Amino acid sequence: MEKEWLETYEREEGQIARELGERCLARSSLEAKGMYTDKIAFKDTYAYEMGVSPSLLLPFYDQVLTHLLVPPTPELFEYDQGMNVETVASLYERRRLIPIISFPTYYEGLDYLDPLLELKPPTLVRQDILCKILAVKRGYDKQRAVDFNAEAKKRILGRFGPLSDEFRRHNVPVDPASIESSLINHHVELKCLGFDTIADRILSMDDTRSMFLESFTYAMVLAKPIIEGLGGWPQGPETLLRHAKERGLEPNLRHVFPTEAGTLLTKTYQLSSIIPADNKTIDSLYTEKAITNARNLLWDLSAAIRARDLDQFTAKSMSADEIFNDARDHVKSIEKVRKVFGSFVIGAIGWFVGGVSGALAGGLLAHFIGELGGTLASDSADRAFNLVAEPFSKLGIASLPISIWRFEQDWRKILSHSPPTP
Repeated sequence: MEKEWLETYEREEGQIARELGERCLARSSLEAKGMYTDKIAFKDTYAYEMGVSPSLLLPFYDQVLTHLLVPPTPELFEYDQGMNVETVASLYERRRLIPIISFPTYYEGLDYLDPLLELKPPTLVRQDILCKILAVKRGYDKQRAVDFNAEAKKRILGRFGPLSDEFRRHNVPVDPASIESSLINHHVELKCLGFDTIADRILSMDDTRSMFLESFTYAMVLAKPIIEGLGGWPQGPETLLRHAKERGLEPNLRHVFPTEAGTLLTKTYQLSSIIPADNKTIDSLYTEKAITNARNLLWDLSAAIRARDLDQFTAKSMSADEIFNDARDHVKSIEKVRKVFGSFVIGAIGWFVGGVSGALAGGLLAHFIGELGGTLASDSADRAFNLVAEPFSKLGIASLPISIWRFEQDWRKILSHSPPTP
């Protein structure tokens, strides 16, 4: 993209961000989403990506926010996002993926990004303005956020080449400028939110590896969800949980994306096929709650893995496939409950009966027969399944089979006739 075009884009973003910032500052309560109202209409449930590939998050959330730095090559871009620029641009057009990009002039000469830049996604200037608003809300002058930035640059710039080389030796291609830019942003965000002691301690560290780990961990737990996540569901890697606990932090487990479970479900049901799906299909998935059920299934599978071996969860020593396949076998029995043959077949709840004691089973069988009158009409199917699901829950039987059943019903309902092209 031409330099002049990028400069104009950057000025436009700055003007819009200042105008939106003034509106936010005038309100008694601050909502970070207010900095994006000109471009984004947020769905009810959206995720903020904090180190998990957006391509893995998209099947489970209605929208995903991601922060794009300055990837110098198409290969690095695809490594970071899990998809190429054209796909990201298409997803942004449909407001499924919301990329927050750096200052537009940083992208001069990176012509491979043109399909995305032409759409003018929101930029980092909005987060900078938001940080200044936070500083003002704390009683500081607007200039204070600039001062935070300057003090961070003095300690950070030019120090992280060796750490970048270490990442590359482990096949993680991250350039020093990206590391340093992130650390500066972390310092400013933590300071603007009032975590002065933490931010100053991190900045004083001489060991760059320790500074990196401390900065990313504290920022991901304390700052990013507010300033960059805009109220969405933060989704970080499983290693975040370990690093956070080592520092006395207790992140919400729902903020730690279960990569192993997510990968398994995506492959099992080809969930990635919804990434290039048309708007009509996506709207159907959203309206019919198939995406919500996919997310519920993800958390239930994750809980089943944790229950199997909580201490070793982050080490991934257990078999998610074994747990999942066992639950899938139960789903076959659940399916029978929903089949209507003109009369209620007692054998249809064989799995349920087999899971409890004989005395309890007899009582529950009588409950079913009494409630259903021995006969099921097709429009009673939902009621029949609910009668099965409630006793499962009360008896402590895992919710994973039920979640699988509910998800598969919605998934087939939406996609069976005209599945999107993978």
